[in-house]
Amino acid sequence: MTDDINAAIAAVYASNSVTLVRVAPAIDADVCGMTHMCDNTGMTLHPNDAGYAAIASAFEQAIDQHFSGPGHGTWMVDAWGEIVNLGNARPRRLSGVALNKPIVAMAATSDRRGYWLAASDGGIFAFGDAGFFGSTGAIHLNLPSWAWRPHPDDRGYWLVAADGGVFAFGDAQFYGSMGGTHLNQPIVGMAADGSGGYWLVAADGGIFAYGTAGFFGSTGSMHLNEPVVGMAPAAQGQGYWLVASDGGVFSYGSALFFGSTGGLVLAQPIVGITASPDEGATRWLAPTAACSRSATPTSTGP
Repeated sequence: MTDDINAAIAAVYASNSVTLVRVAPAIDADVCGMTHMCDNTGMTLHPNDAGYAAIASAFEQAIDQHFSGPGHGTWMVDAWGEIVNLGNARPRRLSGVALNKPIVAMAATSDRRGYWLAASDGGIFAFGDAGFFGSTGAIHLNLPSWAWRPHPDDRGYWLVAADGGVFAFGDAQFYGSMGGTHLNQPIVGMAADGSGGYWLVAADGGIFAYGTAGFFGSTGSMHLNEPVVGMAPAAQGQGYWLVASDGGVFSYGSALFFGSTGGLVLAQPIVGITASPDEGATRWLAPTAACSRSATPTSTGP
């Protein structure tokens, strides 16, 4: 009869989009340890302190799963590490930390339960389930770092300085860099091809491919109205998009062109680009903050 009543209640909750959290498995695994059933307080099934902790843990896991689910929100970060969460993205703060240099990029982990912040001196700040694998925060850089990218398995990342120097940490492998090479324009973006390579892009749209990353074209020899500020990879690493600060978009390889704001007057310049999961569209990020969705793979430009 109890099961019938619980099933009826569950049906009502489900019809009203109310999520139920099952706490019985935690209690049933150790009734004596989780309740007052075996002590001298009256032999009741009311939870003791350990039982309430188990119940709280079950709710915490359910809340984490909800916040990390598809399409539930967005994180934004300003230059000094203040996090703003929009929608249901769970906030994790960079508070009480004195930054030597401003935050210039942000990226979420694959399961959306954590993220990294990157400062222009190469300092890395990891939150949630994002791991810390090293940084250049204590290393003198010839030029500041304006680009970085997490490894696809979340177990490492690359940092890129404006002179093209590449620094690999964790599972991220070093395949080459433009450090020590004369560049016409500084490096402003980076993207990984997902299979063992990466691209660097300069402000003039020049592309430098390393590892398994293929070269599909660039704007390096073109006159641009405004500089390139970021890039995003296409599926399977078979192409990429470049975006300029006026919103002009340049697509190469398998990356399709869906439009741009190149002919519009913008209140503020564009600072980055990211591809939607199905690549049916592209999105730009506004200049006032770096941003990362808690549900879809995103990245930011400087």
